[in-house]
Amino acid sequence: MSGKTELAVSERLVLTSLRPADALDFADSLHDPEVARWQGYDEWAVDRLTLGFAGSLGHKFRGNPMQLAIRDRATGTFAGTFAYVQDVTDLLGDSVILGWWLVDGFRGKGLGHESLQLVLRWLHDEVLLGTIRMGTLSDNVRAIAQIERTGARLQHEHPTLLPNGTAPMGKWYTHEL
Repeated sequence: MSGKTELAVSERLVLTSLRPADALDFADSLHDPEVARWQGYDEWAVDRLTLGFAGSLGHKFRGNPMQLAIRDRATGTFAGTFAYVQDVTDLLGDSVILGWWLVDGFRGKGLGHESLQLVLRWLHDEVLLGTIRMGTLSDNVRAIAQIERTGARLQHEHPTLLPNGTAPMGKWYTHEL
């Protein structure tokens, strides 16, 4: 179980658990049109995530937080969020599904790749996960490039149901130890 404030650190970023003090930054990020587009969030989903924020902070997997924050290492500023859920299709319980986004102002600087590498390393080394699944829309070229740069392998492509009820084509990858 990780009781540390900083879960992992890279050159420019710090990984921490998401905190109650992040509520406004998190809620603001949900209203970002780019986040809404790629995550498939409509107002109902934004309301549900905002209202469930405090309760989600207590979710643990193997004693580790499941709601994570990426912060600027120099300033501590909230730069984005990562979250993972247990992959219920894995009967051995050794894989999770990972989702994330960076907030406006932190995109386009190579921080997406840096933060994804940081989280994947933490999930493998500290949470002791063998497989991390990640999906994105098949036209999200930036996310696909981030994922593929980590060495993740494309597993399949299929329509993927989003919170807003649409089912665009998605690409699903696995990152393994």
